[in-house]
Amino acid sequence: DELIGLASKNAYNQATSAVKSANGTILSIRQMDISCDGNSTTTPRYTSNKLGAAAMDMTAGYAEEKSVTVIEQGYLRVNAYVNASFYVK
Repeated sequence: DELIGLASKNAYNQATSAVKSANGTILSIRQMDISCDGNSTTTPRYTSNKLGAAAMDMTAGYAEEKSVTVIEQGYLRVNAYVNASFYVK
């Protein structure tokens, strides 16, 4: 919600700037289309060493059950797009 709010304010500010340069004023919103998407360049992965330990120690049949979770750092970028049109005077 916060991201969409910021994108909406940005759209309004850009429209206001354009209308002021033409000596006009914004009366109301005509139409607004909003969309969001995510772009992850590094995905966090969660793995268990149980299978790896069992595969490494085939002579013992099955290795001791170990419950270790490896967490890798990652980040997710979320983009919000606002396409707005306004009634102007």
